[in-house]
Amino acid sequence: MGRASATTTSSANPDPSCGRTPPIKRLGIVIGAVAILMGLLWMAQGSGIFPYPASSFMIDESPWILYGAILALAGLVLVWWARRG
Repeated sequence: MGRASATTTSSANPDPSCGRTPPIKRLGIVIGAVAILMGLLWMAQGSGIFPYPASSFMIDESPWILYGAILALAGLVLVWWARRG
């Protein structure tokens, strides 16, 4: 009587990447995590909490506290972006 419908329902998902994190988002998580850790390190060196290596120009230099906070915040934003649905 009629032609078969062009849309068929199937239990198989045609998108093979479904359920996996896309590579660009994984990269965003990794880069964001590294930025957070590096920002925290800069903050610790700038405040003198982590005075290693002893010859570092960043130790007890207050601008590095701000630079580290900005970098850590940027890393948090990047991780948030990469993890959101």
